[in-house]
Amino acid sequence: MKHLHWLLPEDSTQNSLESLKNSRLASTRLRCLPSAAAAINLGWRVTYGEQIIEEPNVVIIGKIAANEIHRRQQEWLKEINRVREVSSIYIDYSDHHLLQSSIMYGFYAPAEKYAKGFIAPSHHMLSALSEFTCLPVTVIADVVEIEPQPVKSSILGELVTLLWFGHFTNINYLKNFLESSLTIEDRIRLIILSDEQGLIKFSEKPLSTKATVDFQLAVWTPELMIKAAGVSDMCIIPSDISNPKKMGVSSNRLITALMLGLPTAADNLPSYREFANYYCDLRTNFFREMLQNPLKFRSVVEKAQSDVIPKFTMEKIVQRWKNFLISA
Repeated sequence: MKHLHWLLPEDSTQNSLESLKNSRLASTRLRCLPSAAAAINLGWRVTYGEQIIEEPNVVIIGKIAANEIHRRQQEWLKEINRVREVSSIYIDYSDHHLLQSSIMYGFYAPAEKYAKGFIAPSHHMLSALSEFTCLPVTVIADVVEIEPQPVKSSILGELVTLLWFGHFTNINYLKNFLESSLTIEDRIRLIILSDEQGLIKFSEKPLSTKATVDFQLAVWTPELMIKAAGVSDMCIIPSDISNPKKMGVSSNRLITALMLGLPTAADNLPSYREFANYYCDLRTNFFREMLQNPLKFRSVVEKAQSDVIPKFTMEKIVQRWKNFLISA
């Protein structure tokens, strides 16, 4: 029986798909889960955690967390070195950490020397990565972990309600947008879903915005995100298109917003541009139009749900991982 191990910053005694599905880490749910499902479907044994179990046929290095990075990078490099003669090692590369400005450069640069190849979530990450490595890169998109929700057919309250969801590392982009891009005439309700660190980061300093904003903050869960979408009129995804670390990110947040049935305004990141017909650029007048009347963009969301969403289902992404593992 072949054996796949995912090197992840969390351990489980269960090593089950259910434990992966319930992970607090998005990278585990969106990357490791469909990969593990693919391996099990092929009849493989699957393990994961910070210690590589025995001598697997394939080791995939997941996203190494920034907390305790100096301890973790030494231990992970030691683990990789132990199995490099017997295991095919791949790096799942979701963020551009081969840039020397990254705190994680000290792990990814030496890890590349042990690797047989990379796995990237987007073709834009492949392009960015190709400037730093000669190793082969396989593109496998993130899975979208929710079912399509009904597209909004009416404005739900007196104020237009915007939904924002994301990791704490994206909180500054949201704050910058609220402070720089809203006007004194804007009156909105904003639901913010993040991890606890993100909510603390958002609240630690008073927000200086010209708009009148009714904030509602909560800790993100898939169930709460669906519930929040049900009382929201549109979604916003601010970012920073000048930040090289954001150039290769996946399209997952955009696809998820459309899956939630919400008209979406987003910064025009490279991995979003192939879906340009399905969202509006957050820095253009189209955003102002959407803010005035989200229902005007209803047909755009309906078309996205029929044309785009099927490419990101668990079934489709698991098949991509199966093809990869068969050839690994």
